[in-house]
Amino acid sequence: MIDIKGFRAFRPPQELVHLVSSRSYVSYKGESLKNKLEGNPFSYIHIINPEHNLESQSAPFSNELFESISNKFQEFVDKGNFVQDEKESIYLYRQQKEDHVFVGLICLISVTDYEEGRILKHEETIARREERFMRYLDITNIHAEPVLLTYPDIPKIEELMQDVQFESCEYNFTTVDEVNHKLWPIHSSALLSEIQEEFQALKSVYIADGHHRCASSALLSKHRYEKGKTDASEYFMCMLIPESHLHIVDFNRVVKGLNGQSQDEFMEKLNERFLVSEIHHQGYQPTTHHEIGMYMNSQWYRLEPSLHFYDSSDPVEVLDAHILSKNILEPILGIADLKTDDRVRFISGTQGVKALEEAVDSGKYDLAFNLFPVDVAQLKDVADAGKIMPPKTTWIEPKLRSGLTVFSTKSS
Repeated sequence: MIDIKGFRAFRPPQELVHLVSSRSYVSYKGESLKNKLEGNPFSYIHIINPEHNLESQSAPFSNELFESISNKFQEFVDKGNFVQDEKESIYLYRQQKEDHVFVGLICLISVTDYEEGRILKHEETIARREERFMRYLDITNIHAEPVLLTYPDIPKIEELMQDVQFESCEYNFTTVDEVNHKLWPIHSSALLSEIQEEFQALKSVYIADGHHRCASSALLSKHRYEKGKTDASEYFMCMLIPESHLHIVDFNRVVKGLNGQSQDEFMEKLNERFLVSEIHHQGYQPTTHHEIGMYMNSQWYRLEPSLHFYDSSDPVEVLDAHILSKNILEPILGIADLKTDDRVRFISGTQGVKALEEAVDSGKYDLAFNLFPVDVAQLKDVADAGKIMPPKTTWIEPKLRSGLTVFSTKSS
């Protein structure tokens, strides 16, 4: 049984939503972050960077910084940049990026569902990051970006979401990346009960994006329970999206060096494990699972692994990212840890094949590998088996906005 409910979100007024809500903080780098902070005083990025214009700044991830973030959020509320809804709602959110339309429900979900294994994961989490974000939540009391969860399509929920979209929406704006965003608050008690009942019939849902936020929310709930605090921290904010709406994009690799080998030596070892074919055009993209593209010296190759080198019955070993790591990156190129080895970098398939070619042609990298995207069934197989995918196996969309809806654990 999946336990969800509505909440009284803090939201920007209609006239400010396009200025307040932002991409995830980690997507802004260097000059783009500086320009965002200097050019838009309403951006949620100011809450995450409350001391950007001060000479003396708190240490990264310190309690002092988190206190400043909490104070900045309250400042935004006091200025009217965020207003809390009067009624508990579940929020229907629709995002359109080019031809892809994503529709889901932003709501609260019980930490107990995570702790008891009804919210299933496919990625490994790092204890240090879990603890760090738990302290952030404990001090700031705010969830500003929903965890993305996916579930098997429910016809009744799909029909309900279609009906709601015929009504006038609360938000309708397009961001500079040409993504359109719409939001409908659902606060009818009859509709909320209907939605809750449909999800109560599910045995499980799956984390698409936000593994550390799930784990940290569970830590926070346990921490506050042990201190005798009773508040809304037994829930966290999520967006529930049907499997059919989820878009999983390939996540590719570029590599520096051939591990001290000549190109001929490298190719000889590669031929022991793969059927290697030259591709006589640029921009090669695998068309099915168990095809891996490789780009080297302005030449594309198709690599098809021998069945002897992976276990097709294992939900992790059958993944192309695992096949690449265990048959090329680790044994031939000496890259054993994808998280720490600086010879490898990851490039989302959203950047296109051209980004891989440019990385190699620039001379910064010697090899590029592109993979066929993981599908939802593979993601679920790994999660159902209680196993973990290799790092950076999936790039999942939609990417959600920060500050579109904010859940405060002080008040639901």
